[in-house]
Amino acid sequence: MESHDNSYESMDVDYSANSVTHMDISYNDSQVDATQIKKEKLDECADIGEPISPCVSTEDIKSSSSKPMKTFHIIKTQPKMNKITPQFKIISIVGVLAMSVIIYHLLKFECSDEFDLKQLKETLSNQVYGQNKAINSIIHVLNKEGTKLLFFYGSTGVGKTYTASIIMELFGKKSNLYHYTMPSFEEIFSTDFMYGLILCKSSLFIVDGLSRNDKIVNQHVKDLIKKSQELDKNITIILIYSCDNLNNYMKMCDENFHVKVTEDFKDVNVHKAFVKFDLLNNLHLRQCIQKEASSQNLKNVDYEKLLKNFDVAVDGCKGVHTKIKLL
Repeated sequence: MESHDNSYESMDVDYSANSVTHMDISYNDSQVDATQIKKEKLDECADIGEPISPCVSTEDIKSSSSKPMKTFHIIKTQPKMNKITPQFKIISIVGVLAMSVIIYHLLKFECSDEFDLKQLKETLSNQVYGQNKAINSIIHVLNKEGTKLLFFYGSTGVGKTYTASIIMELFGKKSNLYHYTMPSFEEIFSTDFMYGLILCKSSLFIVDGLSRNDKIVNQHVKDLIKKSQELDKNITIILIYSCDNLNNYMKMCDENFHVKVTEDFKDVNVHKAFVKFDLLNNLHLRQCIQKEASSQNLKNVDYEKLLKNFDVAVDGCKGVHTKIKLL
């Protein structure tokens, strides 16, 4: 192997970033030419101020295949607001009013206690004349447990309505007391909002001014009893029938009336009782006049003269209060 004695000198290297000169290596062998080691690429991005950013030349950008930029339009739609219709306003107002009524009744709600039968009998005996038999029947029926259906019947002015008013007064005019008269009963009665029936242990229900031909009451009473049974509540129902003069014909509350009403309510499975109010006589009429005169503080009353202004067989004690004021 051929050996050469080489002598090396230190290399002069240009560390400039823009250097394009050859690096010269000197040694003794003249046959070896200087060799270009690296040619730096001239580009403006090689500034010292951006040492970290990648260097991309203008030629690289031109040579790269570029596509035209697409433009996208974002359309933002506003949510549609639901318009409040007049129908919705009406429904809302009605709903608020109904809720207000319900809340009012609940705040004022109060249940009445059971009958004080001793006090009731004493009061009826002192204020209702000529009806001892009817009073005893009423006390006997009210003393029974469970739901009861009573039929008060008799001619005009014998004390049916007056007896019912005393019962209502002693029962207490509370939320579980319901009193109707014909013919308004047909138009306004409904079991939907009877809160007393729903919330109280027992209730009292009275319909006055009935005749035997008022068939509509039959179904209402049946519905009422059915609802009370579904709620497991007790209710006392009093139906008041009158037997009045009609074209000079006396509609007597006889056995035919008794049988007919019994037939109308035969499918009602509760305790039923007929309470007959007897006709009054002149003695009973005189008692009614004396009581009214006393309440009006009348003195030196000629009762015999007053009695001539009444027909007790037709009117009973009805109209005494009004006629006493006029006489």
